[in-house]
Amino acid sequence: MLNLSMQTYRSLAPKDISPGHLGRFFLHNGRYSNALSRGSLSPIFAKTFTTTSQRQVSQKTRYWAYLCAGVFTGVCLQQTYAYSKKKTDSKDDESVKRWVDFNEKLQKQTNGKIPPPFEPVETLASKYLKEPGTILDIGCETGKNAACLIKKGHKVVLLDIASNAVSYTVENLKRENLDHGIQDSIVSKIEDLPAKYGPFKAVVGTYAFSFIPPHLFKQTMNEMVLKRVSENGYFAGGFFGEQHAWAVNKDLSILNVEELESLLSSQDFSILEIKEQIKEVPTVSDGITKFHTINVIAQKALKVP
Repeated sequence: MLNLSMQTYRSLAPKDISPGHLGRFFLHNGRYSNALSRGSLSPIFAKTFTTTSQRQVSQKTRYWAYLCAGVFTGVCLQQTYAYSKKKTDSKDDESVKRWVDFNEKLQKQTNGKIPPPFEPVETLASKYLKEPGTILDIGCETGKNAACLIKKGHKVVLLDIASNAVSYTVENLKRENLDHGIQDSIVSKIEDLPAKYGPFKAVVGTYAFSFIPPHLFKQTMNEMVLKRVSENGYFAGGFFGEQHAWAVNKDLSILNVEELESLLSSQDFSILEIKEQIKEVPTVSDGITKFHTINVIAQKALKVP
């Protein structure tokens, strides 16, 4: 639609519109982006025909102006959406590549051996999960949490944004004769977890939750994580705190203890254990890094009939 020529618009225009009016229409057309940002695109176009020569312009002509404005508004919004989607897709591609590289380095550094489990997950498995159940392992990496849970008799559903995380986890668990505990695997972002999965006896993850985009964090934690836990089930996970070395990254979701407590209580979870700490830790990608973390184990309440 944006490629329509002035001759085409002239042929579509009411007969009483002058070349001068048409010219001013195209002049204002070049300013659509500013108008769009102010939410006032249609009036800008219409003004072309309703100011200095209003007495010469019929009501029919003004209707035509608004029609054109609507067409251009739709096209502009389509272009804005396409540009935004392209940027989002590009960010997603970068994120996937980063985690693929992370898993390659981790698998190489450990020589294919499964690393020790995340402490809250190990505590959950040994102290709180008394009966076997199905557990969602978010950000499965190369199998550290899955192995711990399967050894305790649980089934796991693996979730990771990087396909090699799932493949390495399956490979490593098979090597240790633990692959029988894999119920399913999903290559996906947390925020895109299909509705068919859940409820789970527990949802666990290391620090994957801090990589949820800030504008999606609360909704994703509520809908894709906490609401996927069955009544009387558990959540065990870790979050980055405000003094973390990576807290300056605006793409990360950074919390404090009060915000985490509020998030959990809003979904009827009671905190069983919470631990905040700041220390220097070795990382796969960045060497020794200042980690400010908040690790938590929480239980979802039973609904009273």
